Amino acid sequence: MGSLWAGVDVGKTHHHVCVVDDDGTVVMSEKIPNDQQSISGIAGRLGKRRKPIRWAVDLRGGPAALLLAVLFDRGADVRYVSGTVTSRMAEAFHGERKTDAHDAYVIAQTLRMRGDLPTLTLADGVQQQLKLLVSRRLDLVADRVRITARIQDLLTMISPALEKALNLRSRGALRLLAQWQTPAGLRRAGEARILAYLRQHGVWAAKALTAKVLAAARTQTRRRRGRGHRGRDRGPDGY
Repeated sequence: MGSLWAGVDVGKTHHHVCVVDDDGTVVMSEKIPNDQQSISGIAGRLGKRRKPIRWAVDLRGGPAALLLAVLFDRGADVRYVSGTVTSRMAEAFHGERKTDAHDAYVIAQTLRMRGDLPTLTLADGVQQQLKLLVSRRLDLVADRVRITARIQDLLTMISPALEKALNLRSRGALRLLAQWQTPAGLRRAGEARILAYLRQHGVWAAKALTAKVLAAARTQTRRRRGRGHRGRDRGPDGY
């Protein structure tokens, strides 16, 4: 009866699927879009051959997530071939290197010849997605830290008193700075306008924040243009 061995070179928008038989002969080599209908279609066509089929992929998450979900729903046996293994095995096969079709061929042949490849499960897919989400979360946190530090530097140049008074990790401080960035601007706005603005945007403890920033704004009546330049407040932005 024999078996089929399907290697998938995973891509962001498309996958290349290569299927070989027990002799290593290619019975299918096809590029498919990374969408559910296309993946289900090729899996269904291979299923009609009524031969046991094993799959192998070179990624365990990210672009491979939908592919793995479809294969797991079909009860497929899926193995993992790392990029390092693929590169080493590629030396044993002739053909053009660094193409999706050739990589899929190498993955399929590796799957056929090696019985020690790790098996993927639904839990692996969930773990990879969780790792991806955690990684994204860490990136966002790092971005926020960098942006906050940059805002602190700029605010210190404009008004050290305001920088000291504002907690830039709070939503209220950022909302305030989106509207007024200078002592002069805050003084001209006045308590009633600032308080109404903060409350309109749902800022907690708006009255206390208003009092704090106005107190800080009143300590500086001169404009900081930059190093070595100072002058009276003026200009439409109140800088």
